[in-house]
Amino acid sequence: MKNPFNVPGLILAIILTFSCEEKPVPPSLSTTAVTEISTTTAISGGNITADGGATIISKGVCWDTSDDPTIENNKASENSDLLSFASNITQLSPNTSYYVRAYATNSAGTGYGESVSFKTLGDKPASNGQNASNVTINSATLTGSVNPNFLSTTVTFEYGVTTSYGSTATALESPLSGDKGENVTVKADLSELTPGTTYHFRIKAENSLVTTYSSELTFTTLGQVPTAITHVDTNLQVRTTTINGSVNPNYLSTNVSFEWGTSTSYGNSTTPTQSPVTGSTTVAVSVDLTGLTPGTTYHFRIVATNELGTTNSSDLTFTTLGQIPTAITHDATNIQMTTVTINGSVNPNYLSTTISFEWGTTTNYGNTIILTQSPLSGNIPVDINADLSGLTQGATYHFRIKATNELGTTNSDDIAFTTLTPITDIEGNVYNIRSFGTQIWMTENLKTTRYNNGDLIGTTSTPTLNIDSESTPKYQWAYDGDESNVLVYGRLYTWYAVTDSRNVCPTGWHSPTDGEWTILTDYLTNNGYGFEGSGSDIAKSMASTSLWPNDVSELGVPGNDIASNNSCGFSGLPAGMRDTETGGMADGVTMFAFKGAVTVWWTSSAYLINADYKIVYIRYLGFGSRDLLLESANPSRGFSVRCLKN
Repeated sequence: MKNPFNVPGLILAIILTFSCEEKPVPPSLSTTAVTEISTTTAISGGNITADGGATIISKGVCWDTSDDPTIENNKASENSDLLSFASNITQLSPNTSYYVRAYATNSAGTGYGESVSFKTLGDKPASNGQNASNVTINSATLTGSVNPNFLSTTVTFEYGVTTSYGSTATALESPLSGDKGENVTVKADLSELTPGTTYHFRIKAENSLVTTYSSELTFTTLGQVPTAITHVDTNLQVRTTTINGSVNPNYLSTNVSFEWGTSTSYGNSTTPTQSPVTGSTTVAVSVDLTGLTPGTTYHFRIVATNELGTTNSSDLTFTTLGQIPTAITHDATNIQMTTVTINGSVNPNYLSTTISFEWGTTTNYGNTIILTQSPLSGNIPVDINADLSGLTQGATYHFRIKATNELGTTNSDDIAFTTLTPITDIEGNVYNIRSFGTQIWMTENLKTTRYNNGDLIGTTSTPTLNIDSESTPKYQWAYDGDESNVLVYGRLYTWYAVTDSRNVCPTGWHSPTDGEWTILTDYLTNNGYGFEGSGSDIAKSMASTSLWPNDVSELGVPGNDIASNNSCGFSGLPAGMRDTETGGMADGVTMFAFKGAVTVWWTSSAYLINADYKIVYIRYLGFGSRDLLLESANPSRGFSVRCLKN
């Protein structure tokens, strides 16, 4: 029988069995996720899945910046008997990538878990500047934001007038805590800045890793040199004015003055009451100037000064009122034989002006009349005139105005006039004449017995001759046939003589029409020769002051006292008339009448003319009338004649 036991094989099996059970291996484990990562610490650990057949003598984590760290690098150990553990990883560097593995050691050696990577917190700070705020002339607030990225960060503002900066201001929030990873607003208040200056600034952020800078920004403090503008003057007078302007001080206290003078060198400086001006708005400034020279051009400008500099405004000018007088001579008026009125106008041009007329028979003058209107003032032309008397008949005179004020003397242009000279008729009778506006009249009644061509004017010596039916003969008479009356009153003529083509008036003269008589009366009325009071009363101004009765009772006829004054110089005498009696025993008898009571002058105008009968206009001056009356009469009557220059 076969032995069921194989002794050598059994022994070998026993040896082999005991050999396998007694040989341990390193532990097996896994690495847990890294948590609680900070800038310098983190937590990681492991789970031991097999002890390798031997007792675990140490465990923990190891780490390094290289993959697959070992316990020869950095490690942390745990003493617990638990198969799961966690360890604090310390003394890390911020913003650094690390690898960590769990480890466990037994007698057979050290086993490692898988390698896990992580990165510590922390980064370079990030900063961003913002526009400056609360900017004044010498201060500002700088603002920005900084992300410290979990690291304690020192924040300052660098600033200066160039990109080299040169000055720093620590942010009020500096240093920033390292427990934040978000933007934090930072600011700094600047003072003692220079007005009107551009500053550059940036944020400087510094942590343990690095220093960073924000991009550059700029701001400009308030203030600049003043702005000054001159405005036109106001209240301009002869010796005073107000000069005006405006100044913007542009945030800085600004001293203001006006420079002024007769040239752009000025020479005078006056400070307005508004100086100094402050703020940032335009302020009106003005100065009242006195003691100026009339008629003078002045220059002015504003000088405005603040700590940044001086501004001179543009130059403006004004001219004070006043200049040498303006004088214009006007034609002489009311030219008579020995008298005249000389005329002109003077503008004193704001200055007291003495005025006179120089006159004489040459342009050397030789005579001066200082006018009652002198001195003149104001700035509008004033009409002036003077009456000259005692002149020579038919003489030429010159005159001009002399006007003087403090700036000088003006002599007007020379004007000449010639006085009237008496006229002489065909027989050598001499007549005084006078101008009335544009007309020149005889101031005496016609005396001639001849026409202008030398022909005799027909007459009769029979006072009672009835001439009503006679139209061809041209009669002339002395009143009552008394030639002595001619020297005083002139002769009486029929209308036929007045209108004869041979002309009873001297050469260059004629018998006036009714319209020409109207021109005369209108002139007298319009030039103040009427009686004082209402209505026209030119009859008194036309009647001579002699030969009229003091009262109509002296004549035994009704009427009013003429109270003549001959103020216009027409010298109308009561020459009477030659007329035809109507009614009574003397009916139809021609007779002289009313000498000393009336005067009647012919006109050359017919009122009604036909083959059988003529009625013509006459002008009548006598008692009971205030005007030179217009009447009609039979052309064969005998009335006075006044001649008018052509």
